[in-house]
Amino acid sequence: MLKMRDSVLLATGIVALLQLTVGVIVEEGPRNVAANIGNTVQLSCRVRELLPRENIVWRHVDSTSSSYLTVGLSIFTTDPRKRSRYSVITQDYIDGAGNSVYIFNLQMIDLQVIDQGEYICGYIRNNGEFDDFGMTAKARVTVLLLPICGVNYFGRRSRPRAGEVVNLQCSVNGDQMPVPNYKWSASSRIIDQSRFSPPTTRSLTRLTIQDSDENLVFTCNATTEFQSATCEVVPFPQPPDVRLIQIGTFAEGENVTFICDAIGQQPMTYSWTRVGLNVLVEQRFSREENDKILHIFDIKEEDNNTAVECEASYIALDMSNSASQLLVLLDEVLPDSTTPDSDDGEIGQNSDNDSSLDTAVIIIIVAVCIIVAVTLILLCVSYTIRQDKKRNLDNVEGTVTHEDAKSTDNIASAPMDTKSTDGVYNISSQLNEDAVIEHKTEETPNVNNDM
Repeated sequence: MLKMRDSVLLATGIVALLQLTVGVIVEEGPRNVAANIGNTVQLSCRVRELLPRENIVWRHVDSTSSSYLTVGLSIFTTDPRKRSRYSVITQDYIDGAGNSVYIFNLQMIDLQVIDQGEYICGYIRNNGEFDDFGMTAKARVTVLLLPICGVNYFGRRSRPRAGEVVNLQCSVNGDQMPVPNYKWSASSRIIDQSRFSPPTTRSLTRLTIQDSDENLVFTCNATTEFQSATCEVVPFPQPPDVRLIQIGTFAEGENVTFICDAIGQQPMTYSWTRVGLNVLVEQRFSREENDKILHIFDIKEEDNNTAVECEASYIALDMSNSASQLLVLLDEVLPDSTTPDSDDGEIGQNSDNDSSLDTAVIIIIVAVCIIVAVTLILLCVSYTIRQDKKRNLDNVEGTVTHEDAKSTDNIASAPMDTKSTDGVYNISSQLNEDAVIEHKTEETPNVNNDM
């Protein structure tokens, strides 16, 4: 019996010694991975024969720091750019042969350029020594960057014209490996290569503007063995289309938000060219999203009939457009008549009384205006009649001769002519009588001479 127990102890010791000699066995190491910047990736390391005091670790070979990224489940790196984005996800199980299997996955979220490089999965022995698993536990992470398009106008700020030369730019930030192959196209067709120098396989391409390029979208396709990504640019654009969006009610005591909503064919900047003076002086405003959004706080009565205006401009060109809005203060909203509160009822009655007073004032003003208008009309008519009478009298007096004027006394002393009207002497009849008398007077000397 004693011999049997010694045999079991001996066998256990031999197994432990073999484990210390052979160490942890890798069943599956990590694989190379390529992912776009901002994505989430995992590197997997599956092992067995892991002793209780042994730890799986991850290292970043291309990193400036040679220390461990993780030890067991703990994040070991002190780099703040990695600590918040790195984690270890573990799993363990018993395989079909009765072996204990452990999985240690290194997870990286929001992938960045600094994450690119070679990673090694290894372990730390009980004595503190590090040991890797050779080539079976190495993998490379490739961070794929999206291309960025742009236009270089060589310092010109005015709108492009046919015949001018520009540079179409297509590139990725950072040292991406492998380097992408760039190719330009427009409107889903390959551009005539004779228009370019150097060839379109370069990230920088010279283009001579043509009239047909107006509003035309040029597309750059950046291709690698891992992906094909595109970006677009319009070198011959139209001015941006701008509209003003209001959020909230422009009423006293309220807060209002205005959004400068612009659609353009190039990157833009935003500015607010008109804002109420009281708002500026009292600093009752704030801006966000690169001045695209304007907040006005605590609307006041003096803000009534002021205006706001926003402008959107292209960064590379002096091309802009604007939108404005006149701000009219809304009247106070009357409380709901269904509210049972007696105070609200009194407020409603007062509001009705104010409305009645306003109506009465309007009626009085209209009546006064009508009276003034009628008075002016009557005065004009009276003045016209008097002027007509004066002109008629002047015409009549102009027909009377100097001799007729001498008989004025006779006319004045003469009895009223029965043919006259309304007590006015008949001047024509009196003049005829004077003419007869004068004729007789002229004939009298001739009679005396005959005698």
